[in-house]
Amino acid sequence: EDFEVFDLNDVDAAFDKFHALRYSQRVSLAGKGEGITITPYAAGHTLGGAIWKICKESEEIVYAVDFNHKKERMLNGASIAAFSRPSLLITDASNVLPAPTLGSAGFPNRNARDKHLTDLILQTLRGDGQVLLPVDTAGRVLELLLLLDHHWSQRKLQAYPLVFLSEMANNTLEFAKTQLEWMSDEVERRFENLRDNPFDLRQVTVCHNLGEYRRLRPGPKVILATFNTLQCGASRTLFSEIAGDPRSLLLFSEPTATDTLARTVEDLHRERMNRDAAFVPLQLTMTRRVPLAEGEAAAEDQEVGRADGPAGSEVSGAGGGSQKRKRIKRGKASSRRSRRRDRETGLATHLLSTNPFGGRAAADEPGAASGQEMSERRIVLDSVRPGGVLVEGFSVRTSPSGASEGPLVFPCSELDDAVIKGSFVGEWSEYGESVDLLRFGQGPTPTSVLTEKKDEEVAQAPAELLDSSNSRIASTELALELRCQVASVDYQGRSDGRSVKTILKQMLPQRVIVVHGTDEATEHLQTFCKASLPIESVNVHAPGQLEPVRATSAVSVRQVLLSQELLSDTPMHPLKEFEVGWLDATIGELQAEAGEGLVQHDGEADEGKGVAKRLPSLKPAESVPGAPPTRRGVLVGELKLADLKIQLERAGIAAQFSGGQLLCGARQTLTIRKQGGEHSFMVEGALNSEYFRIREFLYRNFLTV
Repeated sequence: EDFEVFDLNDVDAAFDKFHALRYSQRVSLAGKGEGITITPYAAGHTLGGAIWKICKESEEIVYAVDFNHKKERMLNGASIAAFSRPSLLITDASNVLPAPTLGSAGFPNRNARDKHLTDLILQTLRGDGQVLLPVDTAGRVLELLLLLDHHWSQRKLQAYPLVFLSEMANNTLEFAKTQLEWMSDEVERRFENLRDNPFDLRQVTVCHNLGEYRRLRPGPKVILATFNTLQCGASRTLFSEIAGDPRSLLLFSEPTATDTLARTVEDLHRERMNRDAAFVPLQLTMTRRVPLAEGEAAAEDQEVGRADGPAGSEVSGAGGGSQKRKRIKRGKASSRRSRRRDRETGLATHLLSTNPFGGRAAADEPGAASGQEMSERRIVLDSVRPGGVLVEGFSVRTSPSGASEGPLVFPCSELDDAVIKGSFVGEWSEYGESVDLLRFGQGPTPTSVLTEKKDEEVAQAPAELLDSSNSRIASTELALELRCQVASVDYQGRSDGRSVKTILKQMLPQRVIVVHGTDEATEHLQTFCKASLPIESVNVHAPGQLEPVRATSAVSVRQVLLSQELLSDTPMHPLKEFEVGWLDATIGELQAEAGEGLVQHDGEADEGKGVAKRLPSLKPAESVPGAPPTRRGVLVGELKLADLKIQLERAGIAAQFSGGQLLCGARQTLTIRKQGGEHSFMVEGALNSEYFRIREFLYRNFLTV
């Protein structure tokens, strides 16, 4: 159906608000987002997919939805190691529980999954059947194309066409060829060393519409067609054609969404298997675009004119959406009226000022046509192609008696595509000759011929001949028998439930928010977090739709400026990737500091200097000569007995666990155990050389300031 909610201008306006970032590029916000930094990391699910880390002061929020920790052909795995003990983790439960599949179960590795997929396809092709894979436009389909292209090349399967059918097929592949730096290390090495772009798919035939697909040779094929829901697009049409063929296979590469034709087909196939029936009935509504009948365009123009109202007045407020649809409809009607005027008037104005040889004759030029001669020129429609196809846009010089004085000549300027394509099917050569593609078995079928064919073939007319300005949507109810085979292989590229649980244990978030997923999967992940993670139950949330959740913790953090004098007098000690020091200072006067980042300028974000803000400064505290120190030593770092055991063994000190404590020394005379928390431990045993050696080792690895 026609889409009237928004138009391409709205899409362009939305994309103008986006800012492209590279992985691991840290960006500081300004304005209302001052103090917030965001950093994207590779998610490993789709090209450009990201896990987001959002930091503000001591808070660290990780948004990890739809990630894949495993490396694949096109992408590296997600950067999970970059996150440790975040303040808040927002993740999804969509893949926590295993999704029901048709004819397959879980696979131990990627090779087993790929083999199962290709075996299903080859079995169908060798049985003289068609294989239809409903896919998305530019996401996981790229991984599937790489797999199938490689398999076709290795197994020499050129006898079976491998087709990618999508209106955006060329755009998708050309874009993928330019994004190799975002892909896996293997892809980058192949291009750097061999100049081999993996998306030069030599085994894949690209088709942009069903008309191009119909011209392929008959026989078994593998068709990757959009869309994966079967709600619209070429996949829906092809499914209606193979549904009744028991030799053909409908293969889903990811779990189907609810309330879609894909889910309905899956359910019907299960019902057929349970009943052991040959087929199950299926009612399917097919829509197609047909030319407007005579009088329909004029009637719609009148309707739009009435809706336009006096002087095209606009109404704002609650009716804004309705008014927008009217504006889009008025634009379509205006385009339709303009095209109709072009068809009626042709190129008369242009030809009246054109000489017989294709150039413009000046008024003082010899042989320039007089006003009388100019008025006698006319446009003719001459049947120059067999089958009644007319060529428009040629002029003829005529004498007062009406006799022709010269051959047909081609106008010098470019012709309107809509006029040309509405008249003949072909293109102009560089010498001004028309090239009839129909004679060479190429090009779309002209409208004059289509009107003599079946109604279903009219729907395959070129898109430039049938659009929203000169056509309407017609629907047909089909009664099908679902006889084809239906199977599914999980190729969605997301971490499974077992991997998600392992990652959560490694990440150890302080709070968790679970989104997406079914109620059962959400409750399952909540229960796991409460039972297996060292966090309180109240810190695991599963909000409903539009339910707000506070993302930050109730912590009190203040920003201060450190003077250069204070920093130079403070000894700093390295601790892993940080430097730690103890400050003795007092709060001084406010000082200005300019922030940097994405700054708002009149509603548009730009990188640059932010508005200066005033922060309290710290200055060295005045010390009293001879006064005793007023602070005690502080142990910095987290003691992990497992890490300590490894380091002691590397230093040549024997150590082993017993009852939650670490026994050290050749005779196990020393005991190390935690006491009271992460930063408190006790060393017990004989006062000997091993005791002092272990104590020195602890002081080196766990800093005291």
